[in-house]
Amino acid sequence: MKEAIENIQRLNEEQAKEALFQMLLKSYEEESLPIDQFEEILVTTQQRSAKIQDVTHVHVVTGESAAATLKHAFPDAQILVFPSNLSVGPLHHLENRQGWEQRKEWLRLRLEDEHYFWNYASTWETLISKMKNLPDHLPVYLWSGEHAGEYIGAQLAVTLLAGKSNPLKMVHSSEIYRKLFDSESRVTDSIHTSEMSIEQVREILNDDAIEPLDEKEREEILKRWPEISMTSKMVRVLEEGILQFHKETIFDDYILKTIQEQSESGEFIKAARIVGEVYGKVAYQVGDAFIEYRLLQLALDGVVEIEGMPRQMLLYSVRVKK
Repeated sequence: MKEAIENIQRLNEEQAKEALFQMLLKSYEEESLPIDQFEEILVTTQQRSAKIQDVTHVHVVTGESAAATLKHAFPDAQILVFPSNLSVGPLHHLENRQGWEQRKEWLRLRLEDEHYFWNYASTWETLISKMKNLPDHLPVYLWSGEHAGEYIGAQLAVTLLAGKSNPLKMVHSSEIYRKLFDSESRVTDSIHTSEMSIEQVREILNDDAIEPLDEKEREEILKRWPEISMTSKMVRVLEEGILQFHKETIFDDYILKTIQEQSESGEFIKAARIVGEVYGKVAYQVGDAFIEYRLLQLALDGVVEIEGMPRQMLLYSVRVKK
């Protein structure tokens, strides 16, 4: 107990917040937290914080999958990740709690259960605090593949880092990927950062085309951000490098068409099969959770029938209502 108290006294404010968060997670999972695990969390938090002080560069990316790849590829870097897919949902005022709470509520009502969002605002708060407190000498790599969520995340990062003197380097990962790995016999139609391997992102970062954004480029992004963030259309898709804005219903017709094609005789088809087909063909940027939300909304609207309990995609089937 004495050692635990001494470890607590050594924590600064940010370390204390992280340690408390980890303890809450652990106690939530196991219902109790033995003193030895408590002490382990304190020590690990201090060690991780010490390691961050020695980082040589920073990566900003959208999505946990891409973040995991970058963490393994660049162990000497700090990885900052925007939570959830920025292709869907509100983007207003993401620099403060008003925006985080508004976005959380929109997503909660459509895509996830409540357990996913219990620490959503604090995750954003911690992320933005880390961005604002970055040492000015560290270069920041903004990963922006051919995916609306990644593109928006990179634009948002420039906005949040306005006023800081860190070199900001835009990594157009999909474009560089094609240059490095495509050939006459192998042409990549679509790929974004989360689909790349550890070795591939390492090679991409060494590309000579990655240069710091100049002042004019940074200003152009800052001017463009209000148009991106204040739109009332909640679905964004990147098409040939241009961000397109759509209503939530953008994929509804394709969902219905897919059900009809998969169910020529009018039989019920597993929801997972429909969601997977739509995701793979036209809607991978918005994610499968959003597609399932629209499928269930079509059922609520009386356009689609459901057989089974819609708790998980594999547990229920759908067909177009006769």
